[in-house]
Amino acid sequence: MLKTGNSAIDFFSQAIVFIPLLPVIIILLRGTHQKDVLTFLLILCLVNCLGSFLPKIAKATQSILVATQHLFALVELLILIQMLKSLLFGNLRKAFNIFLISFLSSSITYYLLEGADQNNPGISSFQDAVIILIGILSLVKLIRKNDLYLFKLPIFWIAVGTVFYFVIAEILEAAGCCSVQPISTLADKILLLNIANLIRYFFYTLAGLSYYPKKTNGREPAY
Repeated sequence: MLKTGNSAIDFFSQAIVFIPLLPVIIILLRGTHQKDVLTFLLILCLVNCLGSFLPKIAKATQSILVATQHLFALVELLILIQMLKSLLFGNLRKAFNIFLISFLSSSITYYLLEGADQNNPGISSFQDAVIILIGILSLVKLIRKNDLYLFKLPIFWIAVGTVFYFVIAEILEAAGCCSVQPISTLADKILLLNIANLIRYFFYTLAGLSYYPKKTNGREPAY
């Protein structure tokens, strides 16, 4: 993990690794992991926790760590699209399926040719942009169709947390992409990203708390 030299920020970065486990614990304790969207959320949180924790315990070269980060980023993209695309209209959903196949094929080909340890900001930014787009489309669909039950839908809180985090990540990336960052600026960026991550998992925790199994009159949407 990159050290900023600020002990408080470095400690916060260490602690934030375990935050994804909070929604997992909530979902398991409430026994709601069999609901499809919460199953995907549980897997997503475990994957993200493992992806953040692995570099801290693995004694590997920088190239292996970068390749691992790329792998976890692709898995995160797949899970988020799988969760959120169910809210989209038929043709748009098919378009995202085609996109997934094309993007995965292109990404795998690129990493095989150039090396999986290559950092390509363009690919990362494109992945984030796709996640933001599908998150916003999902929120629009939810807000238009489910006024009465909106805050009881786990997928609503998942979409809110996802869009919030990736928008902040893209803003921070754009702000620093054209300049060499001093260590103080880098520390601020890491702190803001960690705070955004904390808020993201707060929304994911609300998703785990918002679902009540089968106490419904049949009118509540099944997201």
